[in-house]
Amino acid sequence: MRFSGEVEVEDSEFEMAFKELIVRSGEVGFRLRGYDLDWGVFHVSGTATKLPEGEGFSAEAVAEYERYPPGNDRTEFSLLLEKVELLDDGQACRVVGAWIERPDRWPFSGTLDRA
Repeated sequence: MRFSGEVEVEDSEFEMAFKELIVRSGEVGFRLRGYDLDWGVFHVSGTATKLPEGEGFSAEAVAEYERYPPGNDRTEFSLLLEKVELLDDGQACRVVGAWIERPDRWPFSGTLDRA
């Protein structure tokens, strides 16, 4: 199942949207697009795998920024999806998670529409 939509990021200076969230049984594929006030437009894609205790999905990811040259355009972070919950018979998906750049953590949440 594929979903897309914006999420609200708490206490941050960036905006983020799931251009695509693909829900599978043991993993979640994702494509993100966002805007950081300091760094500009960024893109992220990857796969988050189910955590051992079933408490969500986790991925090591890289944000690539459009206006910076190769070598200076990347930020490595962890993406934690604590909740990926199907709603309305699969017509929507509630996502709760965090963008983590140790020691900083930016929680986010939102409801995505089926794409």
